[in-house]
Amino acid sequence: MRKFILLLLIVSVSAGLAQERENIQKKLQQAAKIKVWVTNMGMIGSFWGFVAENRCEYPAGSNIDFLDSFHFVYGGVVNNDTCVSNGGGGFGADPWHELWPDSALYDSLWEYKMGEEVDPLIQEHYAPVICGTGGVIIGESYQPLSEMDFLAHYSDRDTFPYMHVHRAMGIDIWQLNYAWGYPDIDDIIFFECYIKNTCSNTIENFYIGYQCNLQTGDLDNVTGSIWEKRDKISLDDHCWYNEQRRVAVLADAPGGEDGTAESVIGWTILNAPDIDNKVITFKAARDWDYGVDEEEERPDEYAYKVMTVGEIDPPDETQSKVGDVQWALAFGPYTLEPDSMIIVACAMVGGEHEIDLYENVEYAHYYYNERHLKFSPPPPPPEVTIIPDNHKITLSWDDSPEYFEDTLRVDDILMDFEGYRVYKSRNKDGPFTLIADFDKIDWYGRNTGLQHEYVDSGLVNCINYYYAVTSYDLPDTVQLTGPKECGILASLIEAMPGFAAGRSEKVAVVPNPYCGDIDYTEDGWEVPTYAPTAGWTERDRRVQFTNLPVHCTIRVYTLSGDLVQTIEHDNELEGWEDWNLISRANQAISSGIYIFSVENHNSGDIQLGKFVVIK
Repeated sequence: MRKFILLLLIVSVSAGLAQERENIQKKLQQAAKIKVWVTNMGMIGSFWGFVAENRCEYPAGSNIDFLDSFHFVYGGVVNNDTCVSNGGGGFGADPWHELWPDSALYDSLWEYKMGEEVDPLIQEHYAPVICGTGGVIIGESYQPLSEMDFLAHYSDRDTFPYMHVHRAMGIDIWQLNYAWGYPDIDDIIFFECYIKNTCSNTIENFYIGYQCNLQTGDLDNVTGSIWEKRDKISLDDHCWYNEQRRVAVLADAPGGEDGTAESVIGWTILNAPDIDNKVITFKAARDWDYGVDEEEERPDEYAYKVMTVGEIDPPDETQSKVGDVQWALAFGPYTLEPDSMIIVACAMVGGEHEIDLYENVEYAHYYYNERHLKFSPPPPPPEVTIIPDNHKITLSWDDSPEYFEDTLRVDDILMDFEGYRVYKSRNKDGPFTLIADFDKIDWYGRNTGLQHEYVDSGLVNCINYYYAVTSYDLPDTVQLTGPKECGILASLIEAMPGFAAGRSEKVAVVPNPYCGDIDYTEDGWEVPTYAPTAGWTERDRRVQFTNLPVHCTIRVYTLSGDLVQTIEHDNELEGWEDWNLISRANQAISSGIYIFSVENHNSGDIQLGKFVVIK
């Protein structure tokens, strides 16, 4: 019943919320093996009722998902009033999200990678809080740390008028995520939260918490719609907490229609003020029953009671609590004086199995607490240029990685670049195949010699291919580590082969006829724009005008001569343009015969043709 009420709330208010909250954003963090949706509203995973085939997939490309949604939750006492602010619904939220970005432009969900130039808004509004204040960012200005940094700011102050019983504490949170595709840490996404009391009242007995609603299993093993699949994989989940490593574990229980997913995901507390002496609570629920009496309390009071109960449910009990499972993890108490701040570091960690997870959790604690996320990195990826041609793609790249200096190596090799690797896939999520390896002629490796160009031929025209050109370094002869390679996903490039513009005089439309009963996604012709959030939509239909002149205008008409759509083309390398069968009136076109004209702006010639749409 509780889920049904939440779903009704989502359906009824999400459209209005989207209009009011223009700064709310979601992005896919996927530099590492974990692929997870992140928002700028204290929530991970499910986002405002969108269908998500994979909300937290591990390993990437496996179609094994782990959660419905994950929320940051904060609770405290202000003037003897109990307050809890939740990044999502279902755990003391009234009635839904209680952490929001402001309307200011800087409250977007920012994404950077090492070496990128940073927007001045970040230096103005984020740097004073996150730089040199006790986290891993040192100095006075922010410089991207990982292959995929996310930055967000949100607070609990700006709530909606219909939230009658929720009471804001007056906290602001600056959240930073870091992810690398390097060995040892490619199963980890690091999270830092800078939590500041920006109100005039002291927050007593302040607790920091996390609430997770599991949906764990292999989506390939179940049938039905995406909603039905998600329901099926949630029927046999379980969880537990490992006190020694401070990690809450999400896992698929053996058996069930979805089979048994061996991989697991954990959420571990890496660092917080005086964490070893704080009260930690871990409560596992089935069907949202945490075993804590609600006693007709308002949602904030119930959530705070769960967060502060000070009990850790035994692993043998929670592992046997199989079904539609949730867990809550919290620690405290703290006292937050006005204008004071707490920095908390956590990590989402994956493992091929439980023992592998614990090893990766140890890596997460070591690299954050001992190395402060500073380690000898591989050379950055090169800048790549794509040259499409008939049935082939040419990749060419610069030599900038060859001059990279690694000042954190233990041996005395400063410029440690060794070579390039070229990878290819038909899917942007992989798997990726190594198709070329070029290394320097020296004391290490195959000594093939460096190259800065690769031609991939024998391709199918007008189909997307995905490439990555990575750089790797020499092994460290003192630490006996390496070689290290920059991440494939951080270097990903999309390319489509086809005729260059102006090579042919005959313009054509493919497919012709376009048949609505054919699944064009099977061979990669149509790629859902909003996958995995919404799947294929009407706007993902695709016909292509090929053999175009370099500079031209395409016009599509009905048989009666009404103008349907106009498309401009100005590209010397790509002799094609796609159209999604949406009219200039922003409507899907109907079945019928259509006329097209192509006006060559260089010669003045006009070509005419026709194509058929059958839906």
